[in-house]
Amino acid sequence: PLVLMHRQPGALSYNIGWLFLETSVLINGLQKFGWLPANHFTLHALLYGIGAQSALLTFGLVDRLYRERTRRIRAEQANVRLEQERAQAAENHLYAATHDPVTGLPNRSVLVEALQRKIDEGEPVGILLVRFNRLRDIDRTLGQAHADVVVKMAAERLRNESILLPDAQPLTGQNGESIARLNGSTFALLYNPRVVGDMTLHIGPVLRHLSQKLPYQNMPLDLDPRIGLAQAPDHDCEATNLLRKAQIAVDMTQRTQPLSRYRPDADPYSPKRLALLGELDEAIRSGQLQLHLQPQQDLHTGAITTFEALVRWVHPRHGSIPPLEFIGLAEETGLIHALTRWVVHEAICLLSDLERDGYPDTRIAVNISARDLSAPDFVDTVLGALAEQAQPASRLILEITETAIMEDPEQAIHTLEQLSSAGITLALDDYGAGYSSLHQIKRLPLHEIKIDRSLIAGINDSTDGRLIIETTVRMCHSLGYKVVAEGIEDDDTLDTLRALRCDLAQGYHIARPMPYAFVLEWLKNTGAL
Repeated sequence: PLVLMHRQPGALSYNIGWLFLETSVLINGLQKFGWLPANHFTLHALLYGIGAQSALLTFGLVDRLYRERTRRIRAEQANVRLEQERAQAAENHLYAATHDPVTGLPNRSVLVEALQRKIDEGEPVGILLVRFNRLRDIDRTLGQAHADVVVKMAAERLRNESILLPDAQPLTGQNGESIARLNGSTFALLYNPRVVGDMTLHIGPVLRHLSQKLPYQNMPLDLDPRIGLAQAPDHDCEATNLLRKAQIAVDMTQRTQPLSRYRPDADPYSPKRLALLGELDEAIRSGQLQLHLQPQQDLHTGAITTFEALVRWVHPRHGSIPPLEFIGLAEETGLIHALTRWVVHEAICLLSDLERDGYPDTRIAVNISARDLSAPDFVDTVLGALAEQAQPASRLILEITETAIMEDPEQAIHTLEQLSSAGITLALDDYGAGYSSLHQIKRLPLHEIKIDRSLIAGINDSTDGRLIIETTVRMCHSLGYKVVAEGIEDDDTLDTLRALRCDLAQGYHIARPMPYAFVLEWLKNTGAL
């Protein structure tokens, strides 16, 4: 009745049991009053009812206990499943927080934690960053979905190449992943400088493989990899600062120099460098800059026919500041135009001084930047300075790198053609330092090719080194270019270049850069002119 209405477990068994008992009592009473015949069933009806009730009550109790046990087991199983789901969700959340969603590699937080842990252990540790500069262009051109596929391919290529690097440190666990993805185009790994030594000696093959075109949908993609290095404790003992300095090292790379180690003196975010940012303009206006001249020797006659003008900053507090420290500042702040105007003006004034002192045919070479070529008044500035000093354009040489030209080829070629038409000699600087080819540069209105010191340094080390220079000299001569070799450090190199018919040579073996007053003394002592 009441139990049945509330649908309790075993309610049917209880009620049927009570029904059996009530029926047996009724049969027993009717038999005693003579309404039912006396027989075995009616005489023992009460016993049958009690037995049936007991059996049914026992069955109901067992059924109830079984049901409750089953319910408890299911509840416990549900709790276990819930805990497992919570644990899996927490694991998924932790994985998502510590891994890159595209490549599955550990992310920045894992790298920083692993880096700080190794620093705290007191062991030297280095960080190597690889940035694929063209990934952003691929994303903008092909779309996010295609860019993600290319990122996975780049990550797999980097993982394969990292095997060639000795002692790459796992970021997680003993045999965990050693590569992390920091952002859209940058990856990182850790290494032990004590085991590896100078990592730059091991990166060459890796960088060459990473620089190979990546085939994707019938398109050879150039990812333009750049590598930056920093290490503790040399550069910093705090993980985030060390990572920042490795990123600065990557920022200092160029297409022609894709590998860079962090240098405090070139850190654009150092307090000293930030101070210099605000002082460079004053330095240009207040006469803190000086021009030093480094001679170039004619290898056919032995005469000194040309000087390269190299700017120096004599700071009132920091002393002499190398050009590498402030030329970049000038590019960043836009002061490169004012700096170039000053250098060109001073160089042309020195041409007048040379003429006055008895060297009317000596030339001076000046380096210019990509931003100079894009300045609308640059040609007028140069020609105006020549006219002001009444100097022929043929005595001025302007040196430019191919990298600078390629930033805006059409504008650069237009400006160079105007300068060439005015009679100014144009030279391509740092030839051989990167991806220059005579096929690409022969469309430029050039007169001289200046071979980079990195090629000259190995000219006597191997037959290949000599053959490269010999071939370059012949090709340049066949195209009508004069050839200048820089970085001459000894007599053997000078003799080899002379034998290969190189036209001009420049380097410390001939003379170091020097102020004009020392130039005159040097010329008189050497009798080079």
